[in-house]
Amino acid sequence: MNRLVASFAALLLAASVFGGCTPKETPPQGEPSGSSSQVEENNSSQEDSSSRRLTVADAALYRGEVRGLDENGFYLVQVPGRDYGDGIVRFSIGEGTKFSFDRETLEEGQYLEVYYSDVQETYPPQTEAIAVNRLPDAAMSVFNGEVVEVTEKEDGTTDLLMKRIGGEGTDEILFHIGESTQVYTNEIQVGSQLSILFNGAVTLSLPGQASAWEVAPYTVEKSEDYTQWIGSK
Repeated sequence: MNRLVASFAALLLAASVFGGCTPKETPPQGEPSGSSSQVEENNSSQEDSSSRRLTVADAALYRGEVRGLDENGFYLVQVPGRDYGDGIVRFSIGEGTKFSFDRETLEEGQYLEVYYSDVQETYPPQTEAIAVNRLPDAAMSVFNGEVVEVTEKEDGTTDLLMKRIGGEGTDEILFHIGESTQVYTNEIQVGSQLSILFNGAVTLSLPGQASAWEVAPYTVEKSEDYTQWIGSK
């Protein structure tokens, strides 16, 4: 719980520094406000036109890969580079839980975005999901890299040439940072290590180009063992 609170405070500070680049419709991850939550659909241009994305303005946000799925809920485990507080959280599915996709297609390994409210002070933390979105697989939509070049453009946007840190896939991508990009760091310069969330689509140019949804500090992968809750998968 303390990690969730600390993560939330740090992201709020960074968001205030880059307020002009951070849209209000999607809250930073961290500790929930505790007030009532209203689920809304967001047909942002960030999303594929065939999908709808649910948002909850007064709720906290967590992203991770599905593990330990059962009829009552699932665990989410953070992927390398991302930091939403605790490395694993148990989400229960209640009568009021909303899905932006067919719940019957929920599977192990999928990368989800979950809005939630009150958290039980257990380990792993437990809470009920308010709204659930399915994102592209983490291997496609999360790019952890080091900034090679920063280009400030006349229209107020920024281009970041990033070189991948570990992992597989394209070694370098040129990310476009626009008005809708959520930026949770004030350390964007050559040599900065960042974790970028995007829709997984990269142009065939050299280097490949993509539009960033979210820019956050790169976090070293946690070494905790979660097998007692989610098995050895």
